[in-house]
This record gives sequence, structure tokens and C-alpha cells, in this order.
Amino acid sequence: MENIMPLVSVICTTYNHESYIRQALDGFVIQQCNFPIEVIVHDDASTDNTAAIIKEYTAKYPFFRAILQAENQFSKGFPIWIYLFTQVAKGKYIAICEGDDYWTDPHKLQKQVDFLEANEDFAICFHAVKIKNESTNTLTDDFITREVPDVTDIYDLAKDNYIHTPSVIFRKNEEVFSAMVKLGSLPVADYVLHILNAQYGKIKKLPEKMAIYRIGVGIWSSKDEVFRLHKWLSVADRLIRFFADNEKLNLAFLQQYSGSLFTLYTVYESANDFDTAKKLFLQACVNHPEVIYNEFKSRSSKLDRIRNSSVYHWTKPVLRIFNYLKIKK
Repeated sequence: MENIMPLVSVICTTYNHESYIRQALDGFVIQQCNFPIEVIVHDDASTDNTAAIIKEYTAKYPFFRAILQAENQFSKGFPIWIYLFTQVAKGKYIAICEGDDYWTDPHKLQKQVDFLEANEDFAICFHAVKIKNESTNTLTDDFITREVPDVTDIYDLAKDNYIHTPSVIFRKNEEVFSAMVKLGSLPVADYVLHILNAQYGKIKKLPEKMAIYRIGVGIWSSKDEVFRLHKWLSVADRLIRFFADNEKLNLAFLQQYSGSLFTLYTVYESANDFDTAKKLFLQACVNHPEVIYNEFKSRSSKLDRIRNSSVYHWTKPVLRIFNYLKIKK
């Protein structure tokens, strides 16, 4: 039985998820499929009881495989997903569910694989989710992502991310993984993964709510807005450069970059932290001057406030340079 090649590799990364990991693992156990699967659980040297719980499941279920790290790999910048996708996973398809999320529908994988098997022109299949707020212990419909049609493509996805990680399944693609290596360590790796996959086919959304996505836990969701905006700017910057030859994608990522930039700028401006605001502004001028030119030109109220503020002494020369160079899109 162990020599049968799985059709789907389920990737579960976890760290200090003692309170949640059983629900995640049970969500894999309940799957009813007419094809073999493998569940690869990577524990990144948890300091709680997570690894012990994983061992219980690997001892009981032969399709579970555990990788229990002795030292934390994330803190070293080790590309855990790339390692699991390329060196460990054997399936034709890869599904992801991190250790603090969980699946609720026993037919989830069957439904998604049936669709992808029948539709070779689709690269990704995802589905709706419920949101679990651990702080308030409430379960609600998805309020995080926008509503999208049941069929979208990379240009829709380039506007913003509407795919929750525990809902996605995609075709294993070595070119995608190579591109992730080129892009380097990223704080929003799931979105980048989806974008890279979407180069190779359309995206299908199933309407059924078949997983729970937790908020209020995990490294990303526990960080404040300033932290997330700074990290997202670095991701958008790399996507802009990576897709420099695709004008439509490039523009979409520039628009995401500019939106985050000016949100962050406003945060610093409101806090009267003009030194940080200046540094942010000038760095953006160097990286993507066309964003600054177009955004300041279109946001006249923002420009008026700056002209009347104490920081205009450093924005004025920059704007003069833009006018001189005629940097326009």
C-alpha cells in the first residue's frame, strides 16, 4: 500500500499549534477519495505538544508522513514550502492546510480533483471558507476577501488575493517552484504561489464552504497594520520587477504597491512621524517613481495637505524633478 503513488500531496506546516493541530489532522483523516493521498506534516521545532500529537497520527495512519525539525527552520530563512513541494511531495496535485486551519467537508479533495482532472485549462481550484476568530470565538462568513466569479484568471488575482490557503489545490509545477526560488524568501508566500501558478491556467472557485480559516493566531495575523504594510510593499516590489515584461500585470502590482504605500504614508503622517514618512517616500521615489508621480497627481487632496505641511520642503524638490523628467504612464 505504501508504494502506491499518491494523486494528491497534502502539505501541512505547523509551529506551536497544540491547541489547533488535532482539528487540522482530523480534517485530513475524514477525506473520502477514490484515489490515494499522502499527508505531509512539517513541524518547525515546536516548543509545545504539537510534535507529540503529530506522532500519534503518523503511528495510526500510514498515509501520514511527519517531518519534525530539531531546530526552527523559518527563523533561518529556510524555504520550507519549496523543500516540501520539490523534495518531499509525490502527488500530481498539492493541497495546503496550515496547522491552525482545518477542513470540514469529507469530499473536499474529491470535488476539487474531479474538477481539475476534467479541466486541463485550469491551474488552480479553491473554494469558499468560514472565518474563525479565536479572540471572540465566533464563526462567520468570509469578510476578508472580495467576491469573485467562479472562473477568474491571473489578471483578476493581480488586483488582490481572494484565495484562502486552506482552500487551494493546484497542479505540481516545477517551473512555479523555480520561480519562487528566484523571488526569494517572502512574507506573503501563499499569494505569490497563487500568482505564479495562475500563469499556467485559469482559476476555479467552488461555492461550498469546506474549510475554516482562523484569524487572531499565527505570525502574520498577529502583527499590526504597519508591519503587514511594510512586508507587503516588499512583496509587491518583487512582483513588479518579476513581471516587468507583462505591462498589464506590472500595472496591477504597481497599483497594489501604490495603495499600500499611501496607506502606510498616511499612518506615519497622522502620527506626526515625518522622518519615517520622508524615508518611505524617498525610497519609493527611487524604486518606482511613476507610482509617486501618478498617485500624487491623482490624489490632489493628499498633495494639498503636504503642500501646507511642514514636510513639503522635501516633497517639493522631488515633484519638481518629476515634472522635469516628465515621468508619466
